[in-house]
Amino acid sequence: KGKAEMRLIRVEVEKGGTIPMHSHPVPILGHIESGELTLDTKTGLSKTFKEGDSFVLSANTPAHTMGNTGDSSAVMWVTVASAEGVPTLKPAE
Repeated sequence: KGKAEMRLIRVEVEKGGTIPMHSHPVPILGHIESGELTLDTKTGLSKTFKEGDSFVLSANTPAHTMGNTGDSSAVMWVTVASAEGVPTLKPAE
């Protein structure tokens, strides 16, 4: 509900860095511009995305981390279809 908006976010993760456990209350489209990021869920699912890969996560995808498993920093672009005031990322409890 609310005024619709699109967001484009550039995320850079340094070599060995990890985005802490989180979920997304809205659907997202991710694209790896450079490097390599691995998505790991609490349930044990693991998927590695490399330069040129794109992926879609539906709203309320299970909590996960995104870790840089490559040899250099990684850049990911995230597009979000949302509404004003709705967060893109929700830290896991």
